Amino acid sequence: MDKKQDYDEFEHRHRFAAWAAARAAQRGLLGGTNKNLINALGGCNIKEFVRNPSRDLYERDHDKWCDSILNEIRFMAYGRAAKLIAVYLKVMLILDPGVPSEITDVIHPPIDSVLLINIKKIKGFESFKYSKAKWTGLDKIEYQEIIEDLKKLKGDMPFWKIEQAWDPKES
Repeated sequence: MDKKQDYDEFEHRHRFAAWAAARAAQRGLLGGTNKNLINALGGCNIKEFVRNPSRDLYERDHDKWCDSILNEIRFMAYGRAAKLIAVYLKVMLILDPGVPSEITDVIHPPIDSVLLINIKKIKGFESFKYSKAKWTGLDKIEYQEIIEDLKKLKGDMPFWKIEQAWDPKES
């Protein structure tokens, strides 16, 4: 390893975020190794977005990132690609107190079965109709329907606050 390699705080967080995202998305995925998932994440250019994030870029590029990941790992459903992105951005941006709320408020939460089942427990979300959806098999349309429903239900609430329904002890 080259000791002169640029290893700064950003690169340190990036590596951890990519690993955490891969671990979160790989459950039961054939060929879903950390290496494959991290390479697919790296190939979608999301790291460049994190260096200069904006609400408009996120809304424009989320689907492109998912499609890029799916082109790398063809046996993967859209819901997994979206979770890979969501966990990565959670570590890199949402958990960084220096990132403006105009960006963190629009980033989709990581969608998984724990969140989908428990979301009805949040006041105002009782009408959520996707509690039985299987995140590992969500196609693009199903994922987008869930996100649109969550947007309607959350109102002005930042997207990340929806994760109050997620309990790591249940995953």
